[in-house]
Amino acid sequence: MTGPQNMQGSAMPVPVMEVRNLSVVARTPAGERPILSGIDLSVTPRSVLGIIGESGSGKTVLSRALVNWIKSPLSITGGSVNYGGRDLLTLPAEQMAGLRGREIAYVADPLDALVLQIQGSGRLRIAEADGSQRTVRLAFAGTNDQPYRSVGNWLLSQGALRDASWPGIKAWTVQNPQRVNEMLWSNPRTVFFREEALSELDAAFGPRGAQGVPLTPGRSIAVDRDSIPYGTPVWLASSGPLVNLQKLVLAQDTGSAIVGAVRADYFAGTGGEAGDMAGRLKQPLRLWVLWPK
Repeated sequence: MTGPQNMQGSAMPVPVMEVRNLSVVARTPAGERPILSGIDLSVTPRSVLGIIGESGSGKTVLSRALVNWIKSPLSITGGSVNYGGRDLLTLPAEQMAGLRGREIAYVADPLDALVLQIQGSGRLRIAEADGSQRTVRLAFAGTNDQPYRSVGNWLLSQGALRDASWPGIKAWTVQNPQRVNEMLWSNPRTVFFREEALSELDAAFGPRGAQGVPLTPGRSIAVDRDSIPYGTPVWLASSGPLVNLQKLVLAQDTGSAIVGAVRADYFAGTGGEAGDMAGRLKQPLRLWVLWPK
């Protein structure tokens, strides 16, 4: 026998991750208080494991314990987390840091993180511990290969909104803070980023688009790359209540929600005024693709 067998006699898949007897306690002045006790679970290839529980039941603690990221006053008191033939609870800190990846920054407002997820790139102004500030560019690095689902469409389907513009979505979150996570989780797609240095010259331009070049405010559009190749000059005409556009633009970016030859997202720029325009801009357009003879 080469491995575990199921009732039909065929070999069961070897787990990608296997957790045995995992326990975590909180150390308090009154003594140790158990948070997780004897957790056993396994995740097999091409499978999804969901963890369900009430608020405060230990879901976040379990997620952190799986990658050995438990901080005082919490402490892992027993068990093992086998991943790739190694127990993550016994790995040196340097090796664990490589497995976890690296967080770039934490944002105070989950809607700011949602904007980055939707746009696929952007900038952050980071406050350092010494009080100084620096601006970094976040470039698209990959996704979890899940489909993108619009949170605006989710709110419309719930009957929660009639105006699914970005200002309308923000107003709804202010009125319904207890449902913000529910809204965020309606989109299963996660975008991952890489941090890029931002020179003074780069600061005059936008984030890098899918073509690999910085986007230019008012001159870059995102398109369906199966319909319009990157770098193609396009004449854009769009008239609506917010803005009238008659100008030459370049196809330099894409997005999972941009499907079809006559669909484009207009890069308005950075900052509050550009963000407000981008959040409200949804109007008919016409495109003329300029092909060489």
